[in-house]
Amino acid sequence: MAFIIPGSVEVAATAIVQAVRAFPARYHRHFASVRTLGVHWLSNPCESTAEPLAHDLERVLPHWGAGKRLAAEVQPFPMLMETLTSGPFIEAMLNLRDAQGHLDADQVAAALSIINGGMVTSERTFLYSQKTLMLIAGTGPCLDSQVRQGLRRLNLRGFSSPYVACRVLHMNMAADQWSRDQRDAIAYAAQQDQTVSRIVELQSPARLIDVILFVGGGTLQWENRVPVGACA
Repeated sequence: MAFIIPGSVEVAATAIVQAVRAFPARYHRHFASVRTLGVHWLSNPCESTAEPLAHDLERVLPHWGAGKRLAAEVQPFPMLMETLTSGPFIEAMLNLRDAQGHLDADQVAAALSIINGGMVTSERTFLYSQKTLMLIAGTGPCLDSQVRQGLRRLNLRGFSSPYVACRVLHMNMAADQWSRDQRDAIAYAAQQDQTVSRIVELQSPARLIDVILFVGGGTLQWENRVPVGACA
């Protein structure tokens, strides 16, 4: 299973750039800011690297909808710090970082379960836990209503599974595969657009897929259209 943008390298790169430019620029800035601090924190998880990350999450998540229309709220700064400096969360996030293509649903679930309640108020959908995970670690995409609509346009099904970690895992794996299959197109797009370049630098193909799906999917297609909402 994999995403694919059909056409030549130049055609596919143009489609990537068009999607990224159609997405609100402020959200690109938010992602780059938090993800950069997330990289620093993951390279040396301690209080001094956690503090700026906690402050940025506290700033950015409300702009991404946290606390609006009954959505989960960002936890207070002291609780964010407590979570970011806790052994279990650091272990869970390092496991995600170090999986390198061998990520499994239990690893995703371990991170999401701590974020849910520890960084955002407890939520049944894990939506803002997903957003927080993508901001910090680049893991995703985040399966919000816009992204799910983009997936439906690809005739994808299987997203009724209550096991959120499985859905995130399958989409992250598919995004990673896409980044390998179309690395030349992504590299060419990065030469044409600074925002694409920054997302590539931050090692988050899932974020590129998230953006493409959010703006409607463009010419993105799905190879081998099978259910992807449950773990094998």
